[in-house]
Amino acid sequence: MLALVCGLVRTSAHNDITHWYALMTPSVHRLLSHFGLELQVIGPSFEHHGERRPHFDSIRNVMDRAHRQRRDVWELVTDYGRLSVAPCFR
Repeated sequence: MLALVCGLVRTSAHNDITHWYALMTPSVHRLLSHFGLELQVIGPSFEHHGERRPHFDSIRNVMDRAHRQRRDVWELVTDYGRLSVAPCFR
């Protein structure tokens, strides 16, 4: 899971993407929350190949929460803050 998040952060930084939108299962949301990478829930659950719920947040908000809650995860996904856009994540 963290390898996927590393790829998302790097791809987002490379392409100037500032927000993420995702449909995810409750179990994926819990796992991301455990790593301090929680996106905000923006709607009710619905059936789409299983239970899904829409989430949305700015990458800055997600990374700020990870920096406060799980510094080790933040260091991993931002390469210790060395990403070219890392200052916007702080």
